Amino acid sequence: MIANGALLGVASAANQWPSAALPGRTFYVTLVLQSFVEVCTMQNSRNTFWEDLARDLEDPDFLKEYVTQTARIATVDRVVNELDDHREAQGFSKADLARAIQVEPAALRRLFSSGQANPTLGTLAEVAGALGLRITLEPLPAAERRVITAPLTGDGPRNTATLAKDLVAMRNATRPRSNT
Repeated sequence: MIANGALLGVASAANQWPSAALPGRTFYVTLVLQSFVEVCTMQNSRNTFWEDLARDLEDPDFLKEYVTQTARIATVDRVVNELDDHREAQGFSKADLARAIQVEPAALRRLFSSGQANPTLGTLAEVAGALGLRITLEPLPAAERRVITAPLTGDGPRNTATLAKDLVAMRNATRPRSNT
């Protein structure tokens, strides 16, 4: 990795190159170097994020709230995504499904398209019923049980940095798609 001082020296030299020697290249070199610095800064921010989150997860109250919210988000996202998959497979438009459960079409578009959906269980049950489905409970796989259940029951993690990454990966694996 190039040290920041070296990058600045190269950037200064790039800005001093005569435009006749490299017509149109000075701007390109400067942008490449600026992008490189931005990537390095972003990588530092990511490392800081993980370090801060791991430190925050050492607080038992923060840990329980973070795990609870992660489980809630992942569960809602999974249910909404599965309902949307069934809706598409059955050939229902969002408007058709909205009419079937007597809600505004915009409400269903937000449910299936927004990354911020927070539907009630009643709404999810209505959508499921209109699609010929039922919402059921199932045991968590062992890996998710380790990440979710253990911290909530007081069998907290031994390594909060690993837990932080596992929780974020679990959230990201179930994020809603932004499609039709």
